[in-house]
Amino acid sequence: MTVGVDVYTTVPHADDASTSFRRTIADTIRWSEAAGAVGLSLPGGHDRPDPWVGAQYVLERSETLVPLIATDAADLHPLATARKIAALAAVYGRRVDLDLVATEHPGELRALGIFLDHHQRHDRLAEYGQVIAALLSPGGVHTYRGHYYEISSARVHPALPAGCTPRLFVTGSSPAATAAGRVLGAIRISDAPALDGAAPDAQRPHGGGLRLGLIARETAAQAWQEAHRRHPEAGADEPDSVFWAHPQQAAAARCPYLVGSAADVAQALARYVDLGLEVLVLGPVHDEDDLQAAIGALRLAERLAAGRSASPMRGWSVDPMPGHHATGPLRAATVDK
Repeated sequence: MTVGVDVYTTVPHADDASTSFRRTIADTIRWSEAAGAVGLSLPGGHDRPDPWVGAQYVLERSETLVPLIATDAADLHPLATARKIAALAAVYGRRVDLDLVATEHPGELRALGIFLDHHQRHDRLAEYGQVIAALLSPGGVHTYRGHYYEISSARVHPALPAGCTPRLFVTGSSPAATAAGRVLGAIRISDAPALDGAAPDAQRPHGGGLRLGLIARETAAQAWQEAHRRHPEAGADEPDSVFWAHPQQAAAARCPYLVGSAADVAQALARYVDLGLEVLVLGPVHDEDDLQAAIGALRLAERLAAGRSASPMRGWSVDPMPGHHATGPLRAATVDK
């Protein structure tokens, strides 16, 4: 069995949006391309620089990296998003990928005057993705009628060049996020679950993506020393396994990490590959050696998974949403050309 995981590195959080951000993203671009990453994830959120500006910088400063742009339906009209995608592809001759996000941050929701509930925001996100996909497809003008969006005789100019269709992702682990991803045929990205809680999900036949950081060193002691250097606020917190949930709550990381010797991290990663891991959005790295160690552990995990005789299980469980029934079909919408 051939196993291959696509890696998108992540632009680390910068304290300011000028010199620090420019240096940080330039270094990450250089390291990521040298390591053979597919692309570079540009997170959204009101405490981060505009990911669309970052995407243009990635295209200018790299030869092969694909920007993965976090995009919330609250940020841009879908026509504006489609125009940006087509324009970037026309100028640089390369695709950009979309990470569709429905923010859960109370402060951002209040700032934007959004009063939709969780399920409604993901319904809207699915329509948002449908409109973008329709506008970028060949065929001239498009008309779309949904619950949240309606466009009439709309078109994108210049048209999206051949071979530049974006890869769609939906971030989230709830049933609503899963339903939106299914409607769009998108890959779902969720924070990696603890290995003890990772279980196959029969409703997800396509595998998926995980957001996960890696600190892999020659020994576990060296790895944990580095982990505590990065997160001194964690104190002596050191779990019994390589899975470390603490960075998930830290602004500088926002995802769990695997921490340990390269061999132990690779063994844990191989279990995620067995569960259907296709895309890894790698948590922020601190330098080029850190990234090379993480990629080395992943490639070892791929070899371990490929050598197993059992067929891989596909998917991991979907988080339940209290008070929410199993997600039904999204509201009907029509697309005309």
